[in-house]
Amino acid sequence: MAPHTTLAPAQKTLLEALADGRPRTRSDLTEVTGWTRNTVAARLDELIHLDWVVANEEPRGGRGRPPGLFTLNADRAVVFVASFGHTRATWAVTDLLGRTLASRTERLDIGIGPEGAMTKTRDVAKDLFAAAKRPSSALASVVVGLPSPIHTVTRRPIHPWALPGWIGADVGGAFGRVFGVPVWVENDAKLMTIGARIRHFPDVQDLIFIKVSSGIGAGIYSGGVLQRGVLGMAGEIGHLRIAASDKRCACGNVGCVLVHVSTGGIIDALAESGIQVSDLDDIAALANRGDADCTRALRQAGRYLGEIVATLLASLNPEVVALGGTLGSLGDNLLAGMRESLYAHAHPTLTSSLHTVSFGDHEMAAIRGAAHLGLADILSRVPSGTGLDA
Repeated sequence: MAPHTTLAPAQKTLLEALADGRPRTRSDLTEVTGWTRNTVAARLDELIHLDWVVANEEPRGGRGRPPGLFTLNADRAVVFVASFGHTRATWAVTDLLGRTLASRTERLDIGIGPEGAMTKTRDVAKDLFAAAKRPSSALASVVVGLPSPIHTVTRRPIHPWALPGWIGADVGGAFGRVFGVPVWVENDAKLMTIGARIRHFPDVQDLIFIKVSSGIGAGIYSGGVLQRGVLGMAGEIGHLRIAASDKRCACGNVGCVLVHVSTGGIIDALAESGIQVSDLDDIAALANRGDADCTRALRQAGRYLGEIVATLLASLNPEVVALGGTLGSLGDNLLAGMRESLYAHAHPTLTSSLHTVSFGDHEMAAIRGAAHLGLADILSRVPSGTGLDA
């Protein structure tokens, strides 16, 4: 059932407190909200009646309310996710807490443009709703991920080098006309960052997640807030310059980290060693069998990346730097090279409490991050009443 019920501001506050999926007691929610226990109990009863919250009461004898745990009703509606990379796309139907009900990942050239991507997505969506055993009427939000900066206000892709053919396109409007619900458009690295933090670093306030694939980009949490910037360009590190590089980038500048730390950069590095590969699958095959030239290429790319991350450390002082994306998850060679360069360039105080990690669930992280944004968008659109505020 899609969420059309009017909610009071206090009810939304409780739902936002439960949006991370952690079961909480009345006492927990009293502490989070600062309200009285009776107020929390009353608002929970209202939300249970409206089918927004599920209670797991523990029956007991005697007087007073039994102890219990409360969670957001994740089955109240579904979110549809379409996350596009340069050469692959992932689609999913999720519940409101980001649990995947059905998903599909396929090769897809982003060069087919918005219309081609929309046509493919429409066909995939029919199959996924059937596989998830959910009617399309349960859909409450669509989230689209793109490998491009997304303008903070217009929610349109804005970077011509990242996504030719998509720049300025009203992707949200096009998807909205097909699906009949509001659409949120976001940069794919930021979706991965949100999802990675939810699953792996829920208590980390300062985090940099770096997606390394056909392109390179970062998501940044500072003080617990995802940074987007005035134009949506926060984390667009691909065109920061490597001091020792004279290699020209497609953007026209020389020495961009993108030309070294990306699928294309690794392909070029291997070609210099006399090894011809054509795509990520070829690189992965070499990496998985421990090919020495591939190991050297990935480590050197990591060293270039570490030089850039050292600068980010001085600006942001994060607790965690995480690598993901199709290249970032190919074993530890890229991570090892990054660490080597990072610790050589960064001030020791900045690295003394730093954790550097890599993990391979970046596609699922993007889905989790998208579902989180979908829920936030749903709650922002539910009308507010006036008579039930705390």
